Amino acid sequence: MADAPTSLDWDTVHAQERATIREPDGRHDGPDRPLTGLAFSGGGIRSATFNLGITQALAELRLLRQFDYLSCVSGGGYIGGWLSAFIHLKCNGRVEDAEPLLQTGGTENSAIRFLRSYSNYLTPKASFFSADTLTAVATYLRNLYLNLVLLLLTLGGLLLLPRLLVWLVRWITGWEGAHAATDARLLPLFGGGILFIVVAMLFIGLNLGSRGAFKSRPFYTRQAGVLTLVVLPVLLSAWLIAYGFYAGAAKLDGISPVGWVLWGMLVYVPPWLVGWALGRFLGRCHLDQPQFPPGRVVAMGGYALLAGAFGGLLLAAFAEMAEWIRQVGTGYSGSWIASALATALLLKFYSLTVVGHIGLMGRYFSHDSREWWSRLGGWVLLASLMWATLFSIVYIAPAFFRWAPEAFVAAGGLTWGLSTLAGVLLGRGGKTAGDTRRTWRDRAAQVMPYVFIVGLLGLLSFGLHQLLMLPVFCNGCEDHARTSAQFMSVLYQESDNFQRADIVWVAILCIGSLAAAAALAWRIDVNLFSIYHFYRQRLVRCYLGASRCKLRVPHPFTGFDPRDDLRLADLCSMPLGKPQCQRPYPIHNTAMNLVSGKQLAWQERRAAAFAFTPMATGYSFTLPDEKGHLLSHYRPTSHYMEGVWMGSAMAISGAAACPNMGYHSSPALTFLMTVFNVRLGHWSPNPANENHWTKHDPPFGGIYLLSELFGRTQHSSPFVYLSDGGHFENLGI
Repeated sequence: MADAPTSLDWDTVHAQERATIREPDGRHDGPDRPLTGLAFSGGGIRSATFNLGITQALAELRLLRQFDYLSCVSGGGYIGGWLSAFIHLKCNGRVEDAEPLLQTGGTENSAIRFLRSYSNYLTPKASFFSADTLTAVATYLRNLYLNLVLLLLTLGGLLLLPRLLVWLVRWITGWEGAHAATDARLLPLFGGGILFIVVAMLFIGLNLGSRGAFKSRPFYTRQAGVLTLVVLPVLLSAWLIAYGFYAGAAKLDGISPVGWVLWGMLVYVPPWLVGWALGRFLGRCHLDQPQFPPGRVVAMGGYALLAGAFGGLLLAAFAEMAEWIRQVGTGYSGSWIASALATALLLKFYSLTVVGHIGLMGRYFSHDSREWWSRLGGWVLLASLMWATLFSIVYIAPAFFRWAPEAFVAAGGLTWGLSTLAGVLLGRGGKTAGDTRRTWRDRAAQVMPYVFIVGLLGLLSFGLHQLLMLPVFCNGCEDHARTSAQFMSVLYQESDNFQRADIVWVAILCIGSLAAAAALAWRIDVNLFSIYHFYRQRLVRCYLGASRCKLRVPHPFTGFDPRDDLRLADLCSMPLGKPQCQRPYPIHNTAMNLVSGKQLAWQERRAAAFAFTPMATGYSFTLPDEKGHLLSHYRPTSHYMEGVWMGSAMAISGAAACPNMGYHSSPALTFLMTVFNVRLGHWSPNPANENHWTKHDPPFGGIYLLSELFGRTQHSSPFVYLSDGGHFENLGI
């Protein structure tokens, strides 16, 4: 089965289940008989306790044997897993033989006594100084340390990148290096900026002109292609040209408004027309390609000229702003202001030029084209905000911590720490998708992570700045004493230290941090060093260990017995060569997170149902994907994920505290919970993936840790993020 060429669909899986689920004693209705199911809903240990009572009551009435299916989720899966293991191990898979053992009254069954003894399953001995509690603390701190090292190395490398970019643009200008000059070299800046904008305009024209290309979905029409071939070149163009305006403010002052208009038309119109014409040529064979008479084409060219002229006037206004930045930003600080704020401002001017073009085109632009421009505008806005924020934090944070009074820094640090702790504690519990009530706790959990993110990046930036001021990395850096001077004065003082830091060491630290993060991402298992395994091991000891309590041989030091767990596929046997599965047939429901799914219909729930059963594991969507397909992918449980263990199905189904929690996912809370390793979820192989579905863990876990950090969970990746079934549906129905 491991070499099965394709996944199974739901109809095939359901037919196999009907044919293999054992019939009750005395019934021979065949696979077409009506089936009944018992659902154990979620709710943690309270749900498990309640459902245990339900199970015992059904056993006393001899009704447990009447159920063909046992569907369970979250806490209901605890007792559901225990019941399945109990029937399998104690009663040879016969629920009829289990009923007398589960009844109340008389001597309580040893398995149930074991459950009561380990009801506090995470730390059975609840004393703060007990071995169980200290083990929990040590395990969490170990995993937190490993994940923090990986994440901090990645963030540190990214925070060093703006320093390299500022030095690079100054080197291009001729202001850095062995032969630094006072006169700015403007040709490389404007030439590179124009080249990047030409590339972006060509691909914009290709997207707008080739309507038929959407059917074949070439790379340049997809989101990744637009981000790579349009948004990134536009960002780099704005950066180089904005710095060119800053560096050559005096030389550009002599250009007349007419000159700016001509420059705007020259830069904007030709690449747009070439790209549009090329797109029309590529889509010429498609019947739905709109036809334009010659007069309309001429009018479109005229509107493009007017838009270019408008863009030229905006450039003239930007030149005045660049002159102001040159006057305000003295020395090295001006380079940072130009790279951060001027770049974002020029991107906005680019957008205004396009808005003017759209307005002039009127009905010549289709609804689809306007929607395309709107989405592009959103991505450009996001890129400009992220660029400006990153550069500003790197540049301003060291000066702020140097300037702010010590009492203010201490109070702010305490507030930041407490708000971070509160955000983790308030955000650790997942809710069902049906609970839409918002309390002050929910609102606080949404706000506090943003406070943490800003504080973390600021502290990292300050720490890196202090590191680079050490004599080994900096020649002549001055550790300025805390003063009551104006903030801008302190900012200018620290900018001198930015310039004195050895750029070679900055590059080594940046590349080294990212390389070390990549190496750790390859070695640190994204599942093994979350708190999933800690949680799973204790669930297995309590609920599956109870089903074999008299046979357990626990380790004398740890108290765990690896034989407590059993393969989920073992609940099916092959008597007389015919497969047969015990009753009730268990279904452990989990949530497959789709936080970044492309299908808009998924955006409310942000998750889909994912099931573990003895025969098959996978998912079947009730809503179509972005291509209109109803996805249904299942794999044999005996080979999926190297063979699914009952403990894994139980733990994943009850993984309530996760960064990605279906309906209740939020970007900031996701970031916060990932950083502090509050991660009970599991990255499991995608049943739809032919190459990875038998693997247990991602081979390069760092990619998936970053996906978890930024909420990039979806159904199309080789591994999918599974969490508590209650994040999708908590009743188990």
